[in-house]
Amino acid sequence: MQYIIQILAAILFGISIAAIFGTRTTFVIIGAILAIAFAVATLFIPSWWVLWGGVACFMVGQLLHRDKFSAA
Repeated sequence: MQYIIQILAAILFGISIAAIFGTRTTFVIIGAILAIAFAVATLFIPSWWVLWGGVACFMVGQLLHRDKFSAA
């Protein structure tokens, strides 16, 4: 089970790195950096709680990202 958690943490790490190189807004960068920190912590401390914290930070950063264009 630890290997599955560590593989998911590596995936979160990769996605967060890609998000940093993608659209550069403050919320995305902060969420991605926090997700990277949680992913690295999960690699050393294989725990679902730490992994969930990283995913939550990443998702909140993505949810707060808004385009400057109107939806109409």
